[in-house]
Amino acid sequence: MVKADTAQSIVFTEQTAVTVGRSGLTLVSAGRQSYADGEATVREEGLPGLACVYMNSGTMHYQTTCGEWMLTANSLMWLLPDVYHNYQRQGRVDETWFVFDGPVIELLRERGAAPESAPVLEHCSQLIRNCIARAWHHCQQSQEHSAQQELAAHTLHELLLLDITQREEIIGSEDPLIVLVKKQLAEHLYVSPKSVANHFHLTYATLRRQFKERVGCTMSAYQTRCRLQQACDLLINTTDSIADIGACCGYDDPLYFSRQFSKQFGVSPRSYRQNSIVL
Repeated sequence: MVKADTAQSIVFTEQTAVTVGRSGLTLVSAGRQSYADGEATVREEGLPGLACVYMNSGTMHYQTTCGEWMLTANSLMWLLPDVYHNYQRQGRVDETWFVFDGPVIELLRERGAAPESAPVLEHCSQLIRNCIARAWHHCQQSQEHSAQQELAAHTLHELLLLDITQREEIIGSEDPLIVLVKKQLAEHLYVSPKSVANHFHLTYATLRRQFKERVGCTMSAYQTRCRLQQACDLLINTTDSIADIGACCGYDDPLYFSRQFSKQFGVSPRSYRQNSIVL
């Protein structure tokens, strides 16, 4: 085993299966470590779950049976169970990592998260960086407050969803039309997909097919995700009531808003506001 210069790791001996929708997610371990120049990690046997490593600083060469990648700061790499991998650190490297398991992982991987053929995500969005920071914060706090372990698991579930979102944006950005459509949907949360098609002088069937092929989800699903992401921002950055935030994001029924929010993020709007700490 490689010895890190500085390390803080947490192993959850009493693993709590956290319910997310109809599936579950179990947090196994987490840590933040700094390594000296040239230190390597090689794993031929399977991991006890899905792992993600976020590069806070430094450079790393990562190799699996599917390819090779050179990672720099603000990159995220996924380490998959039963997949051989090795990575060589170049210069001083600081990284944050998590290992977690559960049936929800396979469901989200089927939707495009953490693909084996492309396990690296470069230039992570601010949302992903915040998510990593919150997950690590909850892991640290879990040593004194057991409820924080559940919050950490929910935050890692959110990380998988954000991984899907950023990959969809990369794919969609290759088509100027899709970029404009996504901008229209995100900026006009009440507009219908059919109205968007009319705006671009396309039939609804044509735009619906092109959008699904490029982005991987329907326009309605993308718009719902934008609404709920806006709700996350308002829950954290304002003191508005949950009902008012729901209405601002296009949900006149507070109960329906809460159900949709919980379905997407695995936690209620109230719990998200109380426990989300953006570092």
